Amino acid sequence: MIRRGYLGRNIDDGSLNSHMQNGYERVQQGDLNVNRYSHVKSTALSFTVIGCSGAGKTLAINTIFSTYPQVIYHELYNFTQIVYLKIDCPFDGTLKSLCLNFFRGIDQLLQTNYEKRYGLKRNSIPTLMSLMGLLSNVHAIGVLVIDEIQHLSLSRSGGVEKMLNFFVTLVNTVGIPIILIGTPKALPMFERDLRSARRAAGFGAFYWQPMQERDSENPAVKTREWIAFTNRLWRYQWLKNRDENLSDDIRDTWYDLSQGVTDIVIKLFVLAQIRAIITKAEKITVALLTQVYKDELKPVHRMLGALRSGDMNRIIEFSDLYVPDMEHRWSGYTNPDTQFHIK
Repeated sequence: MIRRGYLGRNIDDGSLNSHMQNGYERVQQGDLNVNRYSHVKSTALSFTVIGCSGAGKTLAINTIFSTYPQVIYHELYNFTQIVYLKIDCPFDGTLKSLCLNFFRGIDQLLQTNYEKRYGLKRNSIPTLMSLMGLLSNVHAIGVLVIDEIQHLSLSRSGGVEKMLNFFVTLVNTVGIPIILIGTPKALPMFERDLRSARRAAGFGAFYWQPMQERDSENPAVKTREWIAFTNRLWRYQWLKNRDENLSDDIRDTWYDLSQGVTDIVIKLFVLAQIRAIITKAEKITVALLTQVYKDELKPVHRMLGALRSGDMNRIIEFSDLYVPDMEHRWSGYTNPDTQFHIK
């Protein structure tokens, strides 16, 4: 996406300057669709990743981008390039706040003052969006990643069409590749217009599912992914009476309780070890996993129950899986036998 997006915004052949001139015209007229140079074309693509919270979407994206320098200074052109910019969608769900987060993100990278210069003044939303498009080319942003897209409010942002048009324009007209990341709560934003949007702007969508326990074609066979992940994780134990090999009973219970959500799989494993150490059992069992799930993961019981049901309506309703920090789960607990206070 980064490489393809730069094909139409090459600083060496002048196409990037043409994009910036078009951006200036849009700011002057307050219209994102204005083009001073009609010959300027976009080569950008867009991509949408949808999956329940805790499945590893953001971590995977961050890991991929960590292999790239985020800011590059080109001495030959006296030009500073932002290879990628990742921002979070604001909790109030408005396009104005999204633009402010964009300005703030650039300010943090380049020590500029765009938020104060543009965002804190009484600029209209179309003007802010035009400025957002202009700055994307002024700093040659390779790809814009917008996380937690489900926070965008359909009503406050002016409806599905207005939001989709904004993202489509950034890709098709401004020429900025975009990756949208969100939970299933974002699905209503796309379900009505996704097909038309894909034809118009190349929008692709990938549903990031939790790990599957059983092979879809042969339910009697466990997936390699689930077996490999749990086998590797099983090695990281601090228990004296640990079983070196992971039994099928524990593996099956582990999946049933976590539903393959990576974050829950790991937290259940860690919390079970803490409980085993405190109770001096020093061993993970089916009964221990089940009891830890009942006692310590109550905040996500309803969400995981929705995943077990396979009902997409329930999954959308309870898409955000959250467990309080494990570091504080046992704060204040004193083992009566050892008088060992755990912080």
